[in-house]
Amino acid sequence: MSKQHRLSYFAINEVSQGKRGAISTLLAVVGVSRQAYYKGLNREETAWEARNRQLKERTQYWFDFHHQGIGAGNLLLNL
Repeated sequence: MSKQHRLSYFAINEVSQGKRGAISTLLAVVGVSRQAYYKGLNREETAWEARNRQLKERTQYWFDFHHQGIGAGNLLLNL
């Protein structure tokens, strides 16, 4: 699930608290089915996604640490 979808689901959840029919209206605006909305809200991160997220964070750390001037070979060595 993309970060944009996750954020939109949480925003819909926050905005629609206690308002009758708000979820249906907001889902129609976003263009998401009710089933996908509830499935996305209750979804947990898989082990593969957690590992991928960790790898992206470490890669970004080393890239920023070297002031965006590190090559692929050195980046691989640092990881």
